[in-house]
Amino acid sequence: MKKRIIVSLILILFFATGCSAEYNLVIEDDVITETTHFNQESNDRYTKNYAYELYTYEYPIFYDEEFLYYNPTEKKEGNTYYDKDITDNNGLYNATYTAKYNISNYNNSQLLNNAYKNFSIGYERSSKTYYIIANNLKIFKEMEYLDSLKVSIDLKDYEVLESNQQSKNGNVYIWNFDRNSTGTINLKFAKKDVSNENKETEPKRSTIKSNDYTMYIFAGILLIVMLTAYFIFNNLKNKNDEMDD
Repeated sequence: MKKRIIVSLILILFFATGCSAEYNLVIEDDVITETTHFNQESNDRYTKNYAYELYTYEYPIFYDEEFLYYNPTEKKEGNTYYDKDITDNNGLYNATYTAKYNISNYNNSQLLNNAYKNFSIGYERSSKTYYIIANNLKIFKEMEYLDSLKVSIDLKDYEVLESNQQSKNGNVYIWNFDRNSTGTINLKFAKKDVSNENKETEPKRSTIKSNDYTMYIFAGILLIVMLTAYFIFNNLKNKNDEMDD
């Protein structure tokens, strides 16, 4: 029973009654934000009432947190849950599920564990780099109505060192998978060196080399000598003029 309910989470979040799914991941300052936004129309299999009932269930974010299958609309103390925003637009459901937590907990993500058979997320201290490696996408085998999956990873304040993305939009790396895909994601990234960026953007200050100082001092002395010589020469000339008179 518990397994069936957990699978219901994936049905809801991954458009099980439609033909496509989108999963967005934002990484910023060691914080991960998972967001899944979707529209779903009611049909014979998933009626409007049944769909809405599933939407009101409280789904834990992490894989090791117990889902209250005997009272699914209640939250268990100690668990963390998805924030959800659900609206009914004349039978067309607009729903958003969001979770925010530290990147170190991503290995325990409910969605990640249910979607992939093999994955590894971690941090290499020696190189100060993060990595996300995933393959063997199992979600298509469990969800017979799912035809395609789009994964978007938005990296804020990070630079990508390695990636096998299929497309890219700014700092957003995008993968598109179908039922014939292995779903392989290979992403390696590190925090941007803000100090170097500040150095590049900082306006250059005018500098004077020691040789320049020497030149200025010499010019000053020369000017003083010339003025002194002119003063002495002028005085001598005046005296000579007086003696001639």
